[in-house]
Order: sequence, then structure tokens, then C-alpha cells
Amino acid sequence: MNQVPLTLDRIWIELYAARQDITFDLAEQVLSGMPILLRQKVVDAMQVQVSGLLHDPVEDNPDLAKVIAEAKEEARLRVFEQGVSAGKVALGWITTKRILRETGIDWHTPQEMNPHMWLHPG
Repeated sequence: MNQVPLTLDRIWIELYAARQDITFDLAEQVLSGMPILLRQKVVDAMQVQVSGLLHDPVEDNPDLAKVIAEAKEEARLRVFEQGVSAGKVALGWITTKRILRETGIDWHTPQEMNPHMWLHPG
């Protein structure tokens, strides 16, 4: 087992583990597997979001609230029009991400912000 030095990284791993109710090792695996910019968003989110699944901090920007809400609604309608039943939540997130990317907003899905929730133990 690799020892993580007592640094800010270790503190964030411990906080993530406690926040998500997972082991330190799993938290380390999840956080270290994230691209750096996503990891920074997760750390930022943990500083202000006190409970529940983490969401992208960009959603808390009041200047973007309307654009994000409209993108989510447009995604919901697109998925509904396709008649998709299985996987529609994930498809909605992917569609929202695509719509927001077209407007220049880098938004991460709940699955990206909370990847351990979708890990399947082997």
C-alpha cells in the first residue's frame, strides 16, 4: 500500500472519503483517477456543498443559472422526444453537457463529480 504524505492532498482525500462514506483507499483511487481540472472542481465543491451528491460549482454561479436551467430543460425534452427509457438520466446529463459546451460552459455531470457512485466492484 502506498503511503500518501500528510499534505493538502491527504486532507482532501480524507475529507472526500468521509463526505462520500467510502474508504480512504477508494477515495484516493477516485480522486487520483480524475483529470486535474475535474479534481479541482470536486475540491471546490466540497468546500461549499455541505451534503448530498456533489454538483459542478458552475451551477452555483448566478450569472449562469438561467443558461444552465435552459440547457437541462432542453436536454430533458430531447431525451423525452427520443422515447428513451433505460439510461435516460445519464443520457440527459450527456445531452446537457453537450448543450452547455456549445455555449462555452464547461460543466461536469453528477456522474463525473461523484464517480465512485457508479463504480461496480469486481
